[in-house]
Amino acid sequence: MTGPILLPAPDQCRFAVMGAGWHLCTLAEKLVEAGFPRPLVFTYPRVEHERDRILLTDPRLYKNVFDTCDHLGIPVVDEKLDDAAMVARMLEAGCSAVFSLSWRRRITRTLIDAFPERIFNLHPSLLPKERGSGTFSYRILNGSREVSATLHLVDEGLDTGPVILQQADEIAVNRPKPRDFLIATNDLYGRLMDRFLGTVLDGRPLQPRPQVEDDNTYLPLLHTETNGAIDWDWSADEIERFIRAFGPPYPGAYTYVGETRFAVTEASLEPSPIAYHPYLAGRVVSLKTDGTAQVIARGGLLRLEEIAVEGERMAPARLLKHTSCLLTPRAVLDRARTAVLRAAQMNVPDIKGRQ
Repeated sequence: MTGPILLPAPDQCRFAVMGAGWHLCTLAEKLVEAGFPRPLVFTYPRVEHERDRILLTDPRLYKNVFDTCDHLGIPVVDEKLDDAAMVARMLEAGCSAVFSLSWRRRITRTLIDAFPERIFNLHPSLLPKERGSGTFSYRILNGSREVSATLHLVDEGLDTGPVILQQADEIAVNRPKPRDFLIATNDLYGRLMDRFLGTVLDGRPLQPRPQVEDDNTYLPLLHTETNGAIDWDWSADEIERFIRAFGPPYPGAYTYVGETRFAVTEASLEPSPIAYHPYLAGRVVSLKTDGTAQVIARGGLLRLEEIAVEGERMAPARLLKHTSCLLTPRAVLDRARTAVLRAAQMNVPDIKGRQ
């Protein structure tokens, strides 16, 4: 069992920070502001940042690691190194602890042995619940309004290390989308960083506690363009939540009209005056003068407000007709349900017309 952890005095405590994104950049800013030595940052090659750079345009969602580090005078390593080479760089730079923030590789025993009980991570849930990635989309699918975060030690497992700090809240937005969870979680991350750094600045030990392993849950990372296929056999409420779960900042859940695949980027649930037979699910029942479309679903209607074809956003009426029936092929649905991609496999989205 891990006991109390006392890190070196702040002016002697140089962190290596691995990963990318808002939370890495925010931690780097807080370390410099608090008087810690400038961290050494390890990230992945620039091309692997492009998906986030394109999708996460709101500064509350994303900060560019290269721009932030250049502004703060922080060295960045973006070449692909194995853990032994990374450890050598860290030790040469005088690093005494490590933070992993959206790092896309499994941390191996080589790194753990070099910094025992000195590698920390932030995770967007109350561990051991919701290990893995894709947390926010799953919460929307399941109707959860929880916003939470854990700062924990890293071991060789997947989000299994002892917990140091946790915090939870409830999202205030009605009909939230992933962007709303991202913004609220980043706020929690900032608060946990302040508590963590405050403990180190005060010279107090960190107090890790083991996770209760039998309470664990895990769900895999979701890739919108692969996993976001709409099944018109679901109820109207289930489809509306599914569309939100893959909504902004992501490209949108998708379906087909004939051979044309398109994403539904904005939609809302509406009551139906008629109890339509399931045979009619996916049928366009009304095209409105504002360019939106009403589509029949089990137990209600879906108002499609915006769609995208090959990345070009448009009013649904530009594509759909009164005779249109939306249907996602069974083979596509089966792959969407079973496929699990790694972050490095996810393509750069083609998004046109984004402001």
